[in-house]
Order: sequence, then structure tokens, then C-alpha cells
Amino acid sequence: KINNYMKKLRNFISILFVGSVLLFSCNNSTFKNVNIETEIDSVSYSMGILVSVGISNEGVEELNAETLAEAVDATFNFEEYRIPEEEAAIVLDNYFEKLRLKMAAQNPTDSLSQQVDLENANIKTTSGEIDTCSYGLGISLSTYYQALGLEEINSGALGRGIDDFFNNGDILMDEETANMTVMNYFTKVRALMAERNLIEGRNFLESNKSRAGVVTLENGMQYTIMQEGNGRKPVETDMVSVHYHGTLIDGTVFDSSVERGTPAQFPVNGVIQGRVEILQLMPVGSKWKVFIPTELGYGENPRPGIIQPNMALVFEIELLGIEN
Repeated sequence: KINNYMKKLRNFISILFVGSVLLFSCNNSTFKNVNIETEIDSVSYSMGILVSVGISNEGVEELNAETLAEAVDATFNFEEYRIPEEEAAIVLDNYFEKLRLKMAAQNPTDSLSQQVDLENANIKTTSGEIDTCSYGLGISLSTYYQALGLEEINSGALGRGIDDFFNNGDILMDEETANMTVMNYFTKVRALMAERNLIEGRNFLESNKSRAGVVTLENGMQYTIMQEGNGRKPVETDMVSVHYHGTLIDGTVFDSSVERGTPAQFPVNGVIQGRVEILQLMPVGSKWKVFIPTELGYGENPRPGIIQPNMALVFEIELLGIEN
């Protein structure tokens, strides 16, 4: 479970791409000698500037930038986190609650100040809390960037961007330039990602169609029958009850009513086109494994999450009934 403040922070950062005082408890010498030379250095530095703007607007007053950078490295190097993500999330949640109380105490007109006994509220933070929060923020930020397709980052350059912005360093670029640097880079990353996924998806489907039992339709979609059904077939306007298990072609699960333990109900025409079309071919009681090309899936603009542009998708679909 990702806590609400981590979600809020990620949402704020995404706005910065189109888009209070902060003190860092780190030694300036940690990052001041980091050179900004390559493209990824510049992008990482720019992220440091933009992230700093987002965090400062959340009311953060102290952060351990070294610990944040450590978590970023752990994410991109696929290392085990020093602090369990769940534990970091809980501490982070409590930390932001204290910030809210502190800000309310400084503003008597704040609605929260009318609801809480601020004089007796615990709004002090310990160095241990700050370190854990910093680590949690590093996890949240780095996993967010990874989800956008970033495959490498210079945590030192990221730290220097933060340090320069808030500790009177010589800033190498203003916020507007930083924003443009990041936007241009992710535009390029997204284009390369989409091209790679398109090729991988097509190769997968081409290989898959020769497997025993696989039926290939004219639109490029494929399916195998796991369980025969003998009920009627739904039409596009029907409401259906379905169990499904959705994965990427590498088996990564992105959505599953099976794992949630509760069937989903939705109109046939309320899902991606590949599922709309395949559901109308399935008799009630059927269970099919369906392979959907990107053109009938989410295409170049998937919903936020682990599905990337131009990915082919795999669904196990069990049609339990027609509800209307």
C-alpha cells in the first residue's frame, strides 16, 4: 500500500513537468564537486531542482538529501532497500501529518487549527524520522521516474541540483530550463520505449500464433480456449460478470480480479477494444486466454501504471454471466 502522501507527491511532480523555505541537513561538500557533463547528468540535476520545488510546497522544512540519494541508488540498482518500504511509508505519513499541524499552528485561521488541540499536539520531529522520511521520499521519487521509463539516473547530480537550489549554490539552470530539459528527455525516452515495445509485442504475437491451440483473428488478436462454455454470447451493450487476470507478455501482473478475489462487473463496451471484441465471441461459462496487440489495447497512451506505450497484453478471461 502506497501511502497518500507519496501519491500526492508523485502527482505534484507530474504537474511540474508541464508546469516555505526548505533546509537540507546534509553537508554541502557531499554534492558540490559532482560534475554535470552528460545528458543524464543534466536530466538528473534538473530533476533535483524540480523535485525541490514540489517538496517545498508540501511544507517540508528538513530533509537528509544523502539518504534520499541512497534510496534512489538502491531503486535503480535493484538493491534491497535498507528500510522496508511499508515502514518508510508509515513514518512518512506521520511526518506529513506533523507538518500539517505545524503549519496550522502558524496560521490561526487555518480550519485545522480550529479542530485540533495544537498546544498539546506532537509536532516535533526527530532526526531518525527525518532520515526515514528522506529514504521513503527517495523510494517514491525513483520508482515514479522508473515507471515513466527512466532506466538510469545520477543520484549525485540529483543531489547537487537539490543542494544548489536550497543551499545558495551557483545554480546551473533556472526552473524553466530544468523543466524543459526533463520534458525533452522523457519525450525521447517515451518514443524509444514505444518503438521497442511495439517490436517486442509483434515478435511475441508472431511466435505465439504457431503454438498449439492458438486461434488468430483477422484483427491480429489471438486466443486459446481454457474452458468451454455453453451459455449465450453477450452483445456490446450487455453488462457482464467476469473474472480476469491481466499481465504483460513477460508475465508481470498489472490487474487481476482473480487476485482480488471478487469478480468484476462492467458493460462489454466499457473496456479496451480487444476485450470488447473477444467478450462477444465467448459463450457464458467460457474461460479463454487472450493475446491483445497494442492497437486493440492501450496503444501509445496507456493509463498511468506499469503498462507502457505500445505494449501487447495478455488476459485470462472467465465469463461468469450476463447480468442484465
